Amino acid sequence: MNIALSGFKNLPEHPEFSVFQPEATEYVNNQLNIQNSKGLLIPKDWHGVIYDKNSGFSKRLSNSPELQTQIMSKYDKKSKKFTTNQIGIGFSEDKNLNYSIGHGTILKPQIENGEFRGILFDKYDYKWLSKEELPNLETRKLNNSAYTLQTIKQLTNYYVIIPVQFKLRGY
Repeated sequence: MNIALSGFKNLPEHPEFSVFQPEATEYVNNQLNIQNSKGLLIPKDWHGVIYDKNSGFSKRLSNSPELQTQIMSKYDKKSKKFTTNQIGIGFSEDKNLNYSIGHGTILKPQIENGEFRGILFDKYDYKWLSKEELPNLETRKLNNSAYTLQTIKQLTNYYVIIPVQFKLRGY
C-alpha cells in the first residue's frame, strides 16, 4: 500500500525486490505469456514489483501449506502434468498473506526433480466489495478505502511477481 500511495517516487534500492518501470510492461506480458489471458494483462502505464527468489516474501509464500495445497490440487499424478497453466489461488488461513496477496495467479507451474516452480502474479487494483463478498469489516474497510483512493487517482495500481518453489512431499 505504501508503494501505491507514493506513486513509485523516491523508492530506495531494496535487496529483495526490483521495480519495473511502465516501459517494461510489454516485455513482462510476453515473458509471462499473459497477453491473451483474461483479466491478467498488465496495462501499459503500470509499474511492477519483482521479488527475488531468495526474498523473505518468496520464501514465506513457498512455505505456505495453504498455497502448496491449492497448487497441487491442480496436478494430475497420472499424467504428471498440471491441469491448467494458470492456477488461481487465495489465502484465508494466513492473515498476512491474505492482506498482502489476497488472490493471485500462479503462472508457469512445473515440477522437475521433485520440486515445484512457478510464478505468483498479482495485480494491485481494487474493486468495491460488499459485506457478502468480504465479511471481515476491518479488511473490507481497508479494501474499499484503497478502492476510493484508486478512483480519485491517489493510489497507483501495480503488479507483483514472486517466484514460488518448494520440494514436493508425497507426490
